[in-house]
Amino acid sequence: MLKLRVWASSLELDHQLASGCPPWLSPELELRTLQLATARCRWALARDLERVVSQASEPEDPCSVAVPVRRSAILAATDALLELAAALTDPGCNNVRGIALASCLLRDPLSALYIVTDESLDDAASAATAALRSAT
Repeated sequence: MLKLRVWASSLELDHQLASGCPPWLSPELELRTLQLATARCRWALARDLERVVSQASEPEDPCSVAVPVRRSAILAATDALLELAAALTDPGCNNVRGIALASCLLRDPLSALYIVTDESLDDAASAATAALRSAT
């Protein structure tokens, strides 16, 4: 039952972790922290970031059902996004807040990847990288 609750509320839990909420506050946050910290999850996030950067320079597919991304913002933030992808695959960069920030950036349709926000995409990616590299 716990796994189902975590799956159903994973984006909300990621937002809580990204904002600095301690994982020990609930069993759901603890489980989500363990899920995010796996190499499989981190590498998947890194691959998704690399794919987003790669596809931003390709012609847009009008038949795609994917949520449209901000291609110009992605192209402007390419270095920061690829640096974040590299940090996600670095075993020494393991702060869960940074992983959660990267997850929110990719999965939240209200993130700077998809819409204009108060924070630029470059700044959002750099903040996630800095959080990943900080001591836990």
